Amino acid sequence: MLQRIDRAGNPNGSPIPMPHTWSFNDEFDVTWNHTLSAYAVVHSVTFGLDRGLWLSLISREGNVLTDVTITSFEAYPAQPRVAAFANGTVGVVWARSGPSPATFMTLVSGTALNESDVTERQVIRPRMASDGNSILFIFTSPKTGGGTELRYVIVNAAGTIKTADSSLMSGSGSDIAASSLIWNPTLAEWALVYIDATIGLNVFADTRLRRFASIGSSSQSDTLLSPDPLHSRLSAPFPIVFLANGYVASIQQIGPDAQGSESYLVRLCPFVATAKADHPTWRPFAPVTFTATGSGGTPGYAFQWQFGDNESATGTVVQHSYNVPGTYTVTLTGTDAAGAKSITKITITITAIGRQRTVHH
Repeated sequence: MLQRIDRAGNPNGSPIPMPHTWSFNDEFDVTWNHTLSAYAVVHSVTFGLDRGLWLSLISREGNVLTDVTITSFEAYPAQPRVAAFANGTVGVVWARSGPSPATFMTLVSGTALNESDVTERQVIRPRMASDGNSILFIFTSPKTGGGTELRYVIVNAAGTIKTADSSLMSGSGSDIAASSLIWNPTLAEWALVYIDATIGLNVFADTRLRRFASIGSSSQSDTLLSPDPLHSRLSAPFPIVFLANGYVASIQQIGPDAQGSESYLVRLCPFVATAKADHPTWRPFAPVTFTATGSGGTPGYAFQWQFGDNESATGTVVQHSYNVPGTYTVTLTGTDAAGAKSITKITITITAIGRQRTVHH
Protein backbone atom coordinates (compact mmCIF):
# COMPACT_ATOMS: atom_id res chain seq x y z
CA MET A 1 0.00 0.00 0.00
CA LEU A 2 1.09 3.58 -0.69
CA GLN A 3 -0.06 6.18 1.84
CA ARG A 4 0.27 9.89 1.10
CA ILE A 5 1.08 12.21 4.02
CA ASP A 6 0.32 15.95 4.15
CA ARG A 7 2.62 18.69 5.46
CA ALA A 8 1.24 18.29 8.98
CA GLY A 9 2.10 14.59 9.00
CA ASN A 10 -1.49 13.41 8.69
CA PRO A 11 -2.71 10.75 6.22
CA ASN A 12 -3.92 12.30 2.97
CA GLY A 13 -6.65 10.13 1.51
CA SER A 14 -6.95 6.37 1.68
CA PRO A 15 -4.02 3.96 1.21
CA ILE A 16 -3.34 3.22 -2.46
CA PRO A 17 -3.15 -0.50 -3.34
CA MET A 18 -0.08 -1.59 -5.28
CA PRO A 19 -0.39 -3.80 -8.38
CA HIS A 20 1.63 -6.65 -6.82
CA THR A 21 1.40 -8.46 -3.49
CA TRP A 22 4.40 -7.90 -1.24
CA SER A 23 5.83 -10.20 1.37
CA PHE A 24 7.38 -9.07 4.65
CA ASN A 25 10.96 -9.25 3.32
CA ASP A 26 10.36 -7.41 0.03
CA GLU A 27 12.09 -4.07 -0.51
CA PHE A 28 10.90 -0.85 -2.12
CA ASP A 29 11.75 2.79 -2.78
CA VAL A 30 9.59 5.69 -3.97
CA THR A 31 10.09 9.13 -5.50
CA TRP A 32 7.88 11.80 -7.04
CA ASN A 33 8.22 12.26 -10.81
CA HIS A 34 7.40 15.95 -11.38
CA THR A 35 7.35 15.65 -15.17
CA LEU A 36 4.88 12.76 -15.22
CA SER A 37 2.98 13.93 -12.08
CA ALA A 38 3.17 10.43 -10.65
CA TYR A 39 4.79 8.43 -7.88
CA ALA A 40 7.54 6.13 -9.14
CA VAL A 41 7.63 3.03 -6.92
CA VAL A 42 10.26 0.34 -7.41
CA HIS A 43 9.52 -2.82 -5.46
CA SER A 44 10.58 -6.43 -5.27
CA VAL A 45 8.11 -9.32 -5.23
CA THR A 46 9.11 -12.63 -3.67
CA PHE A 47 7.63 -16.02 -4.54
CA GLY A 48 9.26 -18.71 -2.44
CA LEU A 49 12.98 -18.62 -3.25
CA ASP A 50 12.47 -16.44 -6.34
CA ARG A 51 12.21 -12.66 -6.51
CA GLY A 52 11.40 -10.16 -9.27
CA LEU A 53 11.59 -6.37 -9.49
CA TRP A 54 8.92 -4.01 -10.84
CA LEU A 55 8.55 -0.26 -11.40
CA SER A 56 5.05 1.15 -11.00
CA LEU A 57 3.93 4.70 -11.81
CA ILE A 58 0.98 5.67 -9.61
CA SER A 59 -1.11 8.84 -10.09
CA ARG A 60 -2.19 11.08 -7.21
CA GLU A 61 -5.61 9.44 -7.44
CA GLY A 62 -4.13 5.97 -7.06
CA ASN A 63 -4.37 4.83 -10.68
CA VAL A 64 -1.62 2.58 -12.03
CA LEU A 65 -0.25 4.43 -15.06
CA THR A 66 2.60 2.04 -15.88
CA ASP A 67 3.78 -1.28 -14.47
CA VAL A 68 7.12 -2.37 -15.90
CA THR A 69 9.12 -5.51 -15.15
CA ILE A 70 12.75 -4.66 -14.37
CA THR A 71 13.87 -8.26 -13.83
CA SER A 72 11.72 -11.34 -13.48
CA PHE A 73 13.21 -14.09 -11.34
CA GLU A 74 16.41 -14.31 -13.40
CA ALA A 75 18.52 -12.60 -10.75
CA TYR A 76 17.77 -12.08 -7.09
CA PRO A 77 17.38 -8.27 -6.94
CA ALA A 78 18.07 -6.41 -3.71
CA GLN A 79 18.45 -2.85 -2.38
CA PRO A 80 16.41 -1.13 -5.14
CA ARG A 81 16.60 2.67 -5.36
CA VAL A 82 14.70 5.02 -7.67
CA ALA A 83 15.10 8.63 -8.90
CA ALA A 84 13.63 10.66 -11.77
CA PHE A 85 15.22 12.87 -14.43
CA ALA A 86 13.75 16.17 -15.61
CA ASN A 87 12.68 14.58 -18.91
CA GLY A 88 10.49 12.05 -17.07
CA THR A 89 12.86 9.10 -17.43
CA VAL A 90 13.07 7.01 -14.26
CA GLY A 91 16.35 5.52 -13.08
CA VAL A 92 16.32 2.32 -11.02
CA VAL A 93 19.48 0.99 -9.38
CA TRP A 94 19.40 -2.54 -8.00
CA ALA A 95 21.92 -5.08 -6.81
CA ARG A 96 22.20 -8.72 -7.79
CA SER A 97 23.04 -10.78 -4.74
CA GLY A 98 24.77 -14.13 -4.67
CA PRO A 99 28.31 -15.38 -5.32
CA SER A 100 28.87 -12.84 -8.15
CA PRO A 101 27.45 -9.55 -6.85
CA ALA A 102 26.85 -6.72 -9.29
CA THR A 103 24.78 -3.54 -9.37
CA PHE A 104 22.81 -2.33 -12.39
CA MET A 105 21.13 0.89 -13.52
CA THR A 106 17.90 0.43 -15.47
CA LEU A 107 16.48 3.52 -17.18
CA VAL A 108 12.75 3.37 -17.83
CA SER A 109 11.12 5.67 -20.40
CA GLY A 110 7.54 4.58 -20.97
CA THR A 111 7.95 0.83 -21.32
CA ALA A 112 11.44 1.00 -22.88
CA LEU A 113 14.30 -0.29 -20.73
CA ASN A 114 18.00 0.57 -20.97
CA GLU A 115 20.23 -1.39 -18.59
CA SER A 116 23.90 -0.82 -17.81
CA ASP A 117 26.39 -2.06 -15.23
CA VAL A 118 27.14 0.33 -12.36
CA THR A 119 29.68 -1.57 -10.29
CA GLU A 120 30.81 -5.09 -9.49
CA ARG A 121 31.80 -4.16 -5.96
CA GLN A 122 29.82 -5.19 -2.93
CA VAL A 123 27.19 -2.50 -2.33
CA ILE A 124 26.01 -1.66 1.20
CA ARG A 125 23.38 0.95 2.13
CA PRO A 126 23.01 2.55 -1.31
CA ARG A 127 21.47 6.01 -1.63
CA MET A 128 20.77 8.06 -4.73
CA ALA A 129 19.18 11.31 -5.87
CA SER A 130 18.74 13.29 -9.08
CA ASP A 131 19.41 16.93 -9.91
CA GLY A 132 17.25 16.56 -13.02
CA ASN A 133 20.12 16.03 -15.45
CA SER A 134 22.04 13.26 -13.71
CA ILE A 135 21.72 10.70 -10.92
CA LEU A 136 24.26 10.52 -8.11
CA PHE A 137 24.53 7.03 -6.62
CA ILE A 138 26.47 6.71 -3.33
CA PHE A 139 27.14 3.47 -1.48
CA THR A 140 29.34 1.87 1.16
CA SER A 141 31.83 -0.78 0.08
CA PRO A 142 34.53 -2.75 1.94
CA LYS A 143 38.11 -1.51 1.67
CA THR A 144 41.15 -3.64 1.11
CA GLY A 145 42.68 -4.25 4.52
CA GLY A 146 39.44 -3.77 6.45
CA GLY A 147 36.87 -1.11 7.13
CA THR A 148 34.60 0.58 4.61
CA GLU A 149 34.52 3.65 2.38
CA LEU A 150 31.92 5.68 0.50
CA ARG A 151 32.00 5.34 -3.28
CA TYR A 152 29.90 6.95 -6.01
CA VAL A 153 28.75 6.70 -9.63
CA ILE A 154 27.15 9.46 -11.76
CA VAL A 155 24.80 8.53 -14.63
CA ASN A 156 23.06 10.89 -17.08
CA ALA A 157 19.57 10.62 -18.56
CA ALA A 158 20.87 8.79 -21.65
CA GLY A 159 22.23 6.00 -19.47
CA THR A 160 25.84 7.07 -20.00
CA ILE A 161 28.07 6.75 -16.95
CA LYS A 162 29.60 10.22 -16.54
CA THR A 163 31.75 9.17 -13.58
CA ALA A 164 32.59 5.50 -13.12
CA ASP A 165 32.83 3.79 -9.73
CA SER A 166 35.12 6.09 -7.71
CA SER A 167 36.08 6.63 -4.09
CA LEU A 168 34.29 9.50 -2.34
CA MET A 169 35.72 9.41 1.18
CA SER A 170 36.75 7.23 4.09
CA GLY A 171 35.66 7.72 7.66
CA SER A 172 37.78 8.66 10.64
CA GLY A 173 37.03 5.28 12.20
CA SER A 174 36.48 1.78 10.93
CA ASP A 175 33.25 2.28 8.98
CA ILE A 176 31.30 4.92 7.10
CA ALA A 177 27.84 4.75 5.51
CA ALA A 178 25.47 7.06 3.67
CA SER A 179 22.16 7.52 5.43
CA SER A 180 20.36 10.03 3.21
CA LEU A 181 21.07 11.91 -0.01
CA ILE A 182 19.03 14.71 -1.58
CA TRP A 183 19.44 17.45 -4.19
CA ASN A 184 18.65 20.96 -2.94
CA PRO A 185 17.49 23.02 -5.97
CA THR A 186 17.41 26.32 -4.08
CA LEU A 187 21.04 26.16 -3.00
CA ALA A 188 22.07 24.08 -6.05
CA GLU A 189 23.87 21.55 -3.88
CA TRP A 190 23.82 17.93 -2.78
CA ALA A 191 23.14 17.20 0.89
CA LEU A 192 24.51 13.93 2.23
CA VAL A 193 23.94 12.66 5.76
CA TYR A 194 26.44 9.97 6.66
CA ILE A 195 27.49 7.89 9.66
CA ASP A 196 31.14 7.95 10.70
CA ALA A 197 31.60 4.97 13.01
CA THR A 198 34.65 4.24 15.11
CA ILE A 199 33.53 0.78 16.20
CA GLY A 200 31.01 -0.35 13.58
CA LEU A 201 27.90 0.69 11.67
CA ASN A 202 25.49 -1.05 14.03
CA VAL A 203 26.66 0.78 17.14
CA PHE A 204 27.08 4.40 18.14
CA ALA A 205 28.72 6.82 15.74
CA ASP A 206 29.09 10.42 14.62
CA THR A 207 26.33 11.71 12.38
CA ARG A 208 27.41 14.35 9.88
CA LEU A 209 25.90 16.43 7.08
CA ARG A 210 28.07 17.16 4.04
CA ARG A 211 26.95 19.79 1.54
CA PHE A 212 28.64 20.12 -1.86
CA ALA A 213 27.83 21.69 -5.23
CA SER A 214 29.50 18.83 -7.10
CA ILE A 215 31.66 15.81 -6.36
CA GLY A 216 35.19 16.99 -5.68
CA SER A 217 34.09 20.61 -5.29
CA SER A 218 36.25 22.68 -2.97
CA SER A 219 33.13 24.48 -1.71
CA GLN A 220 31.86 21.78 0.62
CA SER A 221 31.32 21.73 4.35
CA ASP A 222 30.66 19.15 7.07
CA THR A 223 28.35 19.74 10.01
CA LEU A 224 28.32 17.49 13.07
CA LEU A 225 24.67 16.67 13.80
CA SER A 226 25.07 14.49 16.88
CA PRO A 227 26.03 16.53 19.96
CA ASP A 228 26.98 13.40 21.89
CA PRO A 229 28.47 10.99 19.32
CA LEU A 230 28.97 8.21 21.87
CA HIS A 231 25.24 8.01 22.48
CA SER A 232 23.78 9.17 19.17
CA ARG A 233 22.80 7.41 16.01
CA LEU A 234 20.57 8.09 13.04
CA SER A 235 16.90 7.26 12.98
CA ALA A 236 16.10 5.11 9.97
CA PRO A 237 15.40 5.19 7.14
CA PHE A 238 15.43 8.77 5.80
CA PRO A 239 16.50 11.23 8.49
CA ILE A 240 16.85 14.45 6.49
CA VAL A 241 14.40 16.64 4.62
CA PHE A 242 14.87 19.90 2.74
CA LEU A 243 13.03 23.04 3.81
CA ALA A 244 12.86 26.39 2.04
CA ASN A 245 15.67 27.80 4.15
CA GLY A 246 17.49 24.80 5.53
CA TYR A 247 17.47 21.14 6.50
CA VAL A 248 15.93 19.09 9.27
CA ALA A 249 17.59 15.86 10.39
CA SER A 250 16.21 13.33 12.85
CA ILE A 251 18.67 12.00 15.43
CA GLN A 252 18.11 9.21 17.92
CA GLN A 253 19.65 9.71 21.36
CA ILE A 254 20.54 6.49 23.17
CA GLY A 255 20.65 6.34 26.96
CA PRO A 256 24.09 5.96 28.61
CA ASP A 257 23.16 2.46 29.70
CA ALA A 258 22.05 1.65 26.10
CA GLN A 259 18.53 1.13 27.43
CA GLY A 260 15.83 3.24 25.82
CA SER A 261 16.14 6.16 23.44
CA GLU A 262 14.53 9.41 22.37
CA SER A 263 14.44 11.19 19.03
CA TYR A 264 14.96 14.87 18.38
CA LEU A 265 15.33 17.16 15.37
CA VAL A 266 18.36 19.15 14.30
CA ARG A 267 17.61 22.12 12.07
CA LEU A 268 20.29 23.72 9.92
CA CYS A 269 19.87 27.07 8.19
CA PRO A 270 22.62 27.44 5.59
CA PHE A 271 23.27 30.64 3.68
CA VAL A 272 20.53 31.51 1.18
CA ALA A 273 20.62 34.40 -1.31
CA THR A 274 17.47 35.86 -2.85
CA ALA A 275 17.08 38.27 -5.78
CA LYS A 276 14.38 40.81 -6.58
CA ALA A 277 13.78 43.19 -9.50
CA ASP A 278 11.65 46.32 -9.23
CA HIS A 279 10.37 45.80 -12.80
CA PRO A 280 10.15 42.11 -13.83
CA THR A 281 8.55 43.34 -17.07
CA TRP A 282 10.03 46.55 -18.47
CA ARG A 283 10.98 48.48 -21.60
CA PRO A 284 14.26 48.83 -23.52
CA PHE A 285 16.90 51.32 -22.35
CA ALA A 286 15.10 51.88 -19.02
CA PRO A 287 17.09 50.81 -15.93
CA VAL A 288 15.94 47.88 -13.80
CA THR A 289 16.95 47.95 -10.13
CA PHE A 290 18.05 44.60 -8.71
CA THR A 291 18.26 43.95 -4.96
CA ALA A 292 20.01 41.02 -3.28
CA THR A 293 19.41 39.80 0.26
CA GLY A 294 21.09 37.09 2.29
CA SER A 295 20.06 35.04 5.30
CA GLY A 296 21.59 32.28 7.38
CA GLY A 297 25.18 31.17 7.12
CA THR A 298 27.88 33.57 8.30
CA PRO A 299 26.98 37.27 7.89
CA GLY A 300 29.20 39.35 5.65
CA TYR A 301 27.58 38.62 2.30
CA ALA A 302 28.91 39.43 -1.19
CA PHE A 303 26.81 39.30 -4.36
CA GLN A 304 27.61 38.93 -8.05
CA TRP A 305 25.05 39.41 -10.84
CA GLN A 306 24.94 37.93 -14.35
CA PHE A 307 22.23 39.72 -16.35
CA GLY A 308 21.81 37.21 -19.18
CA ASP A 309 23.15 39.53 -21.90
CA ASN A 310 26.88 38.99 -21.25
CA GLU A 311 26.92 41.86 -18.75
CA SER A 312 27.61 41.55 -15.01
CA ALA A 313 27.90 43.59 -11.83
CA THR A 314 28.62 43.21 -8.12
CA GLY A 315 26.81 44.65 -5.13
CA THR A 316 23.69 44.41 -3.02
CA VAL A 317 21.71 46.93 -5.11
CA VAL A 318 22.59 47.36 -8.79
CA GLN A 319 20.95 48.76 -11.92
CA HIS A 320 21.03 47.43 -15.46
CA SER A 321 19.36 48.36 -18.76
CA TYR A 322 18.50 46.06 -21.66
CA ASN A 323 18.60 47.36 -25.22
CA VAL A 324 16.95 44.46 -27.05
CA PRO A 325 13.44 43.12 -26.30
CA GLY A 326 13.33 39.55 -25.05
CA THR A 327 13.36 37.39 -21.93
CA TYR A 328 16.55 37.33 -19.86
CA THR A 329 17.59 34.99 -17.05
CA VAL A 330 19.38 36.88 -14.29
CA THR A 331 21.67 34.82 -12.05
CA LEU A 332 22.63 35.97 -8.57
CA THR A 333 25.55 34.26 -6.85
CA GLY A 334 25.89 35.07 -3.17
CA THR A 335 28.83 34.21 -0.93
CA ASP A 336 28.86 34.46 2.85
CA ALA A 337 31.86 35.26 5.06
CA ALA A 338 32.68 31.56 5.44
CA GLY A 339 32.79 31.02 1.67
CA ALA A 340 29.43 29.23 1.33
CA LYS A 341 27.70 29.97 -1.97
CA SER A 342 24.02 30.28 -2.89
CA ILE A 343 22.76 30.66 -6.46
CA THR A 344 19.32 31.87 -7.50
CA LYS A 345 17.77 32.95 -10.80
CA ILE A 346 14.97 35.34 -11.80
CA THR A 347 13.51 36.25 -15.20
CA ILE A 348 13.24 39.72 -16.74
CA THR A 349 11.04 40.39 -19.78
CA ILE A 350 11.78 43.40 -21.97
CA THR A 351 8.90 44.32 -24.27
CA ALA A 352 9.08 46.39 -27.45
CA ILE A 353 7.58 49.88 -27.40
CA GLY A 354 5.28 50.91 -30.19
CA ARG A 355 6.77 53.60 -32.43
CA GLN A 356 5.40 57.06 -31.72
CA ARG A 357 3.82 58.86 -34.69
CA THR A 358 3.91 62.59 -35.31
CA VAL A 359 0.48 64.07 -36.02
CA HIS A 360 0.44 67.04 -38.45
CA HIS A 361 -2.34 69.58 -38.20
